Amino acid sequence: MRNQSFSSRTPVLAVGVGIAIVGSLTQPWLVSIIYSDTAVLDILQGLYDSSLYFGSSMATATATLLGLMLTLLSLANSSSVNFDERLYDRVKLISLLAVVGFLTSLSQLAVLSLPLGEFSSVPEYWFKVLYYLINTINFVIIGIVTSLTLFLTDAIFKAINKLHPGGESS
Repeated sequence: MRNQSFSSRTPVLAVGVGIAIVGSLTQPWLVSIIYSDTAVLDILQGLYDSSLYFGSSMATATATLLGLMLTLLSLANSSSVNFDERLYDRVKLISLLAVVGFLTSLSQLAVLSLPLGEFSSVPEYWFKVLYYLINTINFVIIGIVTSLTLFLTDAIFKAINKLHPGGESS
């Protein structure tokens, strides 16, 4: 990302990091208030079920984004319009975030493959650790996908502005 300073990416990345931090701290607090009489194992089972679908869909979405970035590069390369370095830098950043999101989703699915149930050898605190781990991974993925979406929107707008008649001059 040669010509693009870190400060121009910072606000978008800060949004993603902020969502990850605020969500992973707020959601357990809300659950503790709303479901205070519910067994930890029951709460964890509900989180397991929804996180399984969420992790699977995010792994699919981020993998799809990588293919779309290849398509965007192909379009930019075959176009008669000269794109500036910022578009290519955005594509690199989007691709990097998509890979991080994909690997984070796979990590989440690996954690969700742990068996869940009442086992005599598993201490009670393990369920709380597992709950916080899954919850945090969920919000990290949400933060990554939020940043990805904002960067992708910027890249798409840059491409549209260059390609449509009367757009930016080359």
